[in-house]
Order: sequence, then structure tokens, then C-alpha cells
Amino acid sequence: MSITEADNTELQDKLSHIAPENIHQLPEYVPIQLQKQYIEQARSVRRQRLQGSLALDDEEIISQARELFAQETMEVSELRKQLVLLASTASIEALRLVQELLPRLKAVNRSWALMAELDLKMSVVGSLVDADQVMLASGLGGRGHLIRLHGFVTYRPGITIEPYQERILVDELLYQVGRVGGEVESYEFAPSFMLFGILLPVDSDMERLLGAYIASCNEMGGFLSRRSFITNTHPLTLGRVTRLLELAQQELSPEPQ
Repeated sequence: MSITEADNTELQDKLSHIAPENIHQLPEYVPIQLQKQYIEQARSVRRQRLQGSLALDDEEIISQARELFAQETMEVSELRKQLVLLASTASIEALRLVQELLPRLKAVNRSWALMAELDLKMSVVGSLVDADQVMLASGLGGRGHLIRLHGFVTYRPGITIEPYQERILVDELLYQVGRVGGEVESYEFAPSFMLFGILLPVDSDMERLLGAYIASCNEMGGFLSRRSFITNTHPLTLGRVTRLLELAQQELSPEPQ
């Protein structure tokens, strides 16, 4: 993913008057498709409540949720419906209920509850302060003005990375990310690449930063190739990147005569 100069300016204009506490993001990975499903269902429920076709008041919704959440097992469809209903109340009590439930949930159920929590946080804060509330949507989430990204850089063919080169890679990553106001969350080394997780300001030019990082590292040994990748939509692991690079290599290899 990259953000053009025009996009940069537009984002800066939109966010310049918004305090970090009024910008809301998911704290962890939630698939984009699931985010879309939640938003569509949440809009439908709010519309039904507004039109009166869903005749439940906030107290009834919260009471129903308490009963459901007290059960040891819950039907997925019923859980999702109840979480969306809770989010439509814009209630602090509903927010606390969702937050108490989260530690019990895993996988897609947890992702759905995280969407409901984010939805409620925006509504609750918006009802308490006279300021615009903004949701920044990306698969990997983030914090305040910072979005989370995963990426990797690859070594040149035939290169075995030495410990001092690993130190260069880490130090330079910390420098390049830090100078734009970001944070390095993680990094891992594999035989042919380095994997990293970072937080960057939403208006950053990710591809330009990655290019500057590679160029700077190569000034101290020329050990990185130009093949690299950065994303804010899905998590990367050592295993996943290894498979991606293997598939890419197979596609580049000439067919046997």
C-alpha cells in the first residue's frame, strides 16, 4: 500500500483538527471482509430501530445481552446479532458488557466483538465531547494517528546475513520509522529475508520510506535486494512470507526444455 502526495494532503487536512483521542482504530487484526459485514449489519439495525420496525429500547437490549453472555455457549448468529444491537445503544453500560465478554471470545467471534467495541467507543465518546469522531479502518488496526503495517525486505541472492548486518537492519529500521513519528513493534530474521511490524502516521508514504530504508542499508554493504513488500490489510508471518517467496521464485524460474 502507498499513499500519494495528493492523498497525503487530503488526509492531513482532514485529520489536522482532530485530536488523537478522537481517532478510533481496531487494536488488532480484523479481516476487512468481516469489517464490511459488521458495518452493513450495524447500519441495518440502526435503521430498523430508527424506523420503529425493531421495537427494543436500550434497557431491553442490555438485559437480553446479559442473559446471553451468561450462557456457557452461544450461537454465533445470536452473539453477532446481540453485539450489533448493543452497539446501537451508544451506552457506556453496553461498552462495559462487550469489554467484559472479549476475553472469552476467539477467532471471528472476537473480531466481531472488537468491531462492536470500536463502534460503541466512537458513540460514547461522541456523546460526551463536542468533537468529530473518526474511525480509521485497516485490517491490521493501529492506535491514534498511527496505523499498523507488516512488511519484509529480502537479501540479495547468495548472501548470508551476519550479526553485524542484522544490527544495521534493526538500527536503520528504528531510525527511518522514528524520524516520521512511528514505532517499531517487532522484527524477525529468516535465511532470506527480514520481517517487521511497525506503526506509522496514517499520512506516511510507506513505499518511499521502505525505499529509503533499503537504500540506506545498502550504503553499508549492499546486501538487500529491491524485492520488498508492505501492507496494512493482513498479518505476515515467517511461514507465510517464505511460501510467498517460494511461489514467486517458481514463477520466475524458466520451464524445463
